[in-house]
Amino acid sequence: MRNAILPSDTAYPTGAPVRLAKRRQGGLTLIELIVTIAVLVISTTWAIPSYQQLTARSEVATTVLKLKTALCQRQ
Repeated sequence: MRNAILPSDTAYPTGAPVRLAKRRQGGLTLIELIVTIAVLVISTTWAIPSYQQLTARSEVATTVLKLKTALCQRQ
């Protein structure tokens, strides 16, 4: 029996075999998008109070430094 030619065995004019490849469309699925947004929201709600505490501590440290500077200049 001769070699059977299957649709995936057809060749280009150069003789190279053609391979059928599955194509995957680019982009995000809806679930991937929802999970990404959820992670962003959770990390933001965790980071905002920490940032507020950091700025409050920085304000106190600046005020203390200004007070020390003012007291040292009076002496």
